[in-house]
Amino acid sequence: VLTVHSQEALYIRLLSLPIYDGTGWRHDPTRTGLPVDGGVVPRVYGTYGDTQEVQVAVRNDFAMPWLPSMYPIQSVAMEDRAVAYDAETGTAILAEPLRSGDEYTFVAAPVKESADILRAIEPEPGYGLPLPGDPYLDYPSDLPARVDELATQWTRDAGSGFDKAMAIQNELLKFDYDDQASLGSGPNTIVTFLDGARKGFCQQFAATMALMLRTLNIRSRVVVGYA
Repeated sequence: VLTVHSQEALYIRLLSLPIYDGTGWRHDPTRTGLPVDGGVVPRVYGTYGDTQEVQVAVRNDFAMPWLPSMYPIQSVAMEDRAVAYDAETGTAILAEPLRSGDEYTFVAAPVKESADILRAIEPEPGYGLPLPGDPYLDYPSDLPARVDELATQWTRDAGSGFDKAMAIQNELLKFDYDDQASLGSGPNTIVTFLDGARKGFCQQFAATMALMLRTLNIRSRVVVGYA
């Protein structure tokens, strides 16, 4: 699909899926971003990590309007194409989908916080404490209680929000990755994944972890991309 030239291996973000409607995760269609002025995108962090230029060549047509990039980026350049950027979700958006033969460049500035720094962050609303009305904590009232129960059980010995996230990740690492798994959709599928099948592919792992974090008042979303 893409040929990427960079100084080191990168995770390429396509889009964020912050909305869970009870059957699956979806993007927010109202977030169309702001026009990128002179290639410079709005800042997400006060301090960025080391920068590197990344060149991308498109090998196949895309059927979607998003521009694969890193998170965060400082700039993006694409000849004869207008790019918009939504800083909150870290999503780059085009008026028309990418086509085979398109090329573009972006400057990546990955933030690499240490575990100690993340572990030292005190609980606050949206990070371990309730934040009513926050969309990144929202989940259906009929979410099976088993999801909350297991999230609490798996994180009972974790102190910080970071440690809780890592505890859930470590439990999920005990499951099997199976790209042929067919578990359906909806909240009951998550219970099947957790208590029955204990196997799945990226969709089940990401969706389950994001929902578990939300039950613990830790803001989360699912992100789609390439590794």
